[in-house]
Amino acid sequence: MIQTVMLLAAGRGSRLAPLTDSIPKPLICVGGEPLIIRHIRRFAAAGICQVVINLHHLGEQIEHAVGDGSAFGVQVHYSHEEQLLAAAGGIRLAIARGLLTAPFALANGDIICDYDVNRLHHVPQHGAHLVCVSNPPAKPVGDFSLLETPRGTQLQLPTQKTYTYAGIGVYHPDLFNQLTAGEAHELLPLLKQAILNHCASGEYYPGRWHDIGTPAALAQAQAHDRS
Repeated sequence: MIQTVMLLAAGRGSRLAPLTDSIPKPLICVGGEPLIIRHIRRFAAAGICQVVINLHHLGEQIEHAVGDGSAFGVQVHYSHEEQLLAAAGGIRLAIARGLLTAPFALANGDIICDYDVNRLHHVPQHGAHLVCVSNPPAKPVGDFSLLETPRGTQLQLPTQKTYTYAGIGVYHPDLFNQLTAGEAHELLPLLKQAILNHCASGEYYPGRWHDIGTPAALAQAQAHDRS
């Protein structure tokens, strides 16, 4: 069983400026609730009791809104970044601080997705397992391909049929051992290496997913919740 989820919440959200000049993107409300609170409630309902949140841009607002997690039935730990470390760098720092010691779930703090996170308890807990969705109109070429094999669905480098990484997955801390803690590192190179090492699996999710990265995407997600 997965016990811990890390929520990536350090970014500036510059494409949503000026809104994100005064509020961190994970605190933007959709359906009357901040994105990060939606995440915490969903993972708590799935029995995940430890939450790690990395912070940088306006992080004190997230700390104030979430607190120690007791209001949601979880325990929250914060990993402050003096500079933005990108996704893999933020994860590596949290590992170095002893906050991630076993396979953990991961979710981008700026997405909305109806994927049943209970499923993450049952996925392979090796290098990485990624949830993928159909490519949105703004991104016709996806991140990865999926290949059905006798060992399950394997993540592949892009071929003819591609999918977009949904920003939800399960990762093993060992995947990040090669990285230097406190330095910026992107996630994609690690995932490509995991594919080459045959320790990356994936699955396709056909349901609702929004990446709240632009004003248009935010408006679409808000309209969906009102409908």
